[in-house]
Amino acid sequence: MFTKNRSAKWIIGVTLIVSQTLATIHNIRINPHQVLWLCNITATLGIILLFTFRQRLFDLFVFFSWAGDILTLLIPDSVTLPSVDTYPVFWISYWLKHISPLVLTVYFFYHERRKISYQAITFVIGIMFTYTALIYVWDVIFDQNIMDLIEPTLDLERAFGSWPIYVFVDILIALVWFGAIYMLAVRLGFVARAKQKIL
Repeated sequence: MFTKNRSAKWIIGVTLIVSQTLATIHNIRINPHQVLWLCNITATLGIILLFTFRQRLFDLFVFFSWAGDILTLLIPDSVTLPSVDTYPVFWISYWLKHISPLVLTVYFFYHERRKISYQAITFVIGIMFTYTALIYVWDVIFDQNIMDLIEPTLDLERAFGSWPIYVFVDILIALVWFGAIYMLAVRLGFVARAKQKIL
């Protein structure tokens, strides 16, 4: 059983590594700034966790996967999505890059019995606010629109209103989503009950 589980982990892992590598190649060719999107950071966290488990990284990985990657699957008209007609290989890698982290979190929870830390939500929210602030500065300096912080690219965002209203709505939705993830994790027993050392 252990061998079988380990095999599953590395099937997921290789899929993630290959898809992230191909996606990065495509991003660099089209617009190198796109490597800063949250989904790329999430995929990188997953790759690191394949080789060495770190609790804080796992906390980030779980929340980023089940927020950002899920959102991408629910709202697939992203400006970063490669054209299936022009870039079919990169189109496939784009979706695998977003699906693999979700599957990997399930593996960690059920097969390695990992849990997110009891204070994970506050830690993740702090990191998310820091990341958002830094990306906004990056967008302004380099004339980019990473994380749609300068102008909306989705019809849903446009429905929220003009800048900065839609940005605040996006942030509010993210906070509610994080809260839902944490409550679901508690209900499923995926949150450590006692205070634990964070590596």
